[in-house]
Amino acid sequence: MNIYIAQNEQQTGPFTLEDANKKIAAGTVQPTDLAWHEGLVEWQALSTINGILLPSPQQRIHQAPTIPRGENTFEHIVRHCAQRYAVTNKADEIKNNMLRDGIAEPLATLWAEKLSSVQTPKELVKTSFKGGFTLFAVGIVMILIDTFLKDTFGAHFKWWAPLALLGILVGFLILIFGIIRVFKIVPNSVYYSTEEGIRDAVETISKELSAEDKHRMLQTPIILR
Repeated sequence: MNIYIAQNEQQTGPFTLEDANKKIAAGTVQPTDLAWHEGLVEWQALSTINGILLPSPQQRIHQAPTIPRGENTFEHIVRHCAQRYAVTNKADEIKNNMLRDGIAEPLATLWAEKLSSVQTPKELVKTSFKGGFTLFAVGIVMILIDTFLKDTFGAHFKWWAPLALLGILVGFLILIFGIIRVFKIVPNSVYYSTEEGIRDAVETISKELSAEDKHRMLQTPIILR
């Protein structure tokens, strides 16, 4: 029986049953990796194939955690999860998408928290409009207050008006930046298919990410269907 195994969205094999069992024992493939052989209707977990031997509890205890082979393994996992689950930047929707595929807690919550923090083009435009409008509005209010104090009480703050004008100018420039970025908005699925999108995602997700959480994320199953 020739067995094909999927890792990091790449098909490897064929392997004999003996070779597959050796790979599981060595930790280079996981029982949860998807596999297929002639006669199967669809890909399924390697552990469900007849003749596959799972490591004993003692072997699991003494076996050091292993990271799947291949270059940029973490990048491949991020690319897959971003394109499949982060259709929006809403953490709840990302989490629900992952739960629907059978990715259990707390892994689904961890991915949702990290992916929702990525500044996609759409989120960057939202941030620009919020920040620009806030600075612009604060500057206008400061000028109105300064005018009121000067006309009513004769009071005048030397640096009040210049600061207000600076706030209006900076806010206006940020708004212009946001308007320009509107024309660069693309769906998340498109953004995450670009090298820029994946690079931003990897950098954002890697920030303050513990080694333990990274290892957990590396065990995220790749859903090929």
